[in-house]
Amino acid sequence: MNSGEIFSIGEDKKVYLRKTLTSPWELVDSGAGESLSITQMKDGKFLGVTHGNFVQIKETLSSDWVEIENSAAVIDAIQLQDGRILGIGVNNELYYRETMTSPWIKVPHAGSMKSIAQIPSGVILGVDISGELHTKADLEIPWTHVPNSGDKISVCALKNGTMLGVGTDHQLYVKVTLLMAWQIIPNSGPVIAVGC
Repeated sequence: MNSGEIFSIGEDKKVYLRKTLTSPWELVDSGAGESLSITQMKDGKFLGVTHGNFVQIKETLSSDWVEIENSAAVIDAIQLQDGRILGIGVNNELYYRETMTSPWIKVPHAGSMKSIAQIPSGVILGVDISGELHTKADLEIPWTHVPNSGDKISVCALKNGTMLGVGTDHQLYVKVTLLMAWQIIPNSGPVIAVGC
């Protein structure tokens, strides 16, 4: 988050917050509905994908989700640094929207992804359907595989460039650079998605 805190989607599909990487998770959204992914936008609002695969926005972590018109059929979504919305369709292909309400446009060389993020340098991270991490510097170019990066189901990047991932064991992992190995964060699960 802009404050340096991190958040996740628990196995109960509710939103949780951690003040530091090792502090306990705190439930912040116990309202009705299920969340599948969540990230913070540049303006401080939260962008998420909820039950039914709709992109929604909330003003604060504890406020209600508000559905974005014509935003269905995605499993993950983020706001890129240039303001565009990047999403993964239910078919695991990448799509983007120029604005929050413009139509989805298919991204070329999109591959089959299940989670996306963007690090401060502008590089886009993606977790493919086999759990491997990939990067692309631009939406128009193919993905580049990151060696020894597998067994992840979700990924996000902190403001300092540190990457967080959720393993297939539903525990949180940290990676300071792309080439470093993932390190488990003790007592960090069970989570199904992580947001920064």
